[in-house]
Amino acid sequence: MTVADPIRTRRPRLSDRDRFDVAALTASWLVADGRNSMILTTGGRLVWSNHAADKYLNAGIDFHATHEVVRVADPNQCAAFEHFLTTAASGATSWHYRRTSGDGGLLLRGWRLEARSESVVGIVFHSTGSDFTPRWADFASAFGLTPGEHRMAAGLLEGRSADELAVEFQLGVGTVRTHIKHMYGKLGVSSRGEFFRALSPFRLS
Repeated sequence: MTVADPIRTRRPRLSDRDRFDVAALTASWLVADGRNSMILTTGGRLVWSNHAADKYLNAGIDFHATHEVVRVADPNQCAAFEHFLTTAASGATSWHYRRTSGDGGLLLRGWRLEARSESVVGIVFHSTGSDFTPRWADFASAFGLTPGEHRMAAGLLEGRSADELAVEFQLGVGTVRTHIKHMYGKLGVSSRGEFFRALSPFRLS
């Protein structure tokens, strides 16, 4: 018995795959996905990008895209970006582009993809600056949190203290701490470190 045998047993209708254009469905999925995604040749030529990445490319802040060739905006980091593209492996390779403004930058993850003619790299990227907004799965329903407990959890994940949350939501510090205590109990944690570890699998980006 091979590794694939149990899969065939559990999913006997694999022939259904022939009825669908999997490549088109995959492309539609990636276009709709909220993450910034693009495919470049190792020379920097743009092969494909989704709507989210298009906004970044068209903004011209972190990237310069001319004649379909993508480069980072800071000329002093172009060589490092080219090295990132040419050394991308089949496993995820990462590189951090630092903005000259000092407000973080971009974290890029790249995968070498199979192509018929030339090497290409699939890239997913997000900001590491003040404009970064993390996306989370619905951990509130997973742990049965009340709306108040969920607000406290979201605030803690953003790095705010109990005092800051009390000011933000116009609550007493004691009320905030009670919400946090109940929320910790539902997560089965007793410290800030355990709290972050419990919710880290729910981080989408």
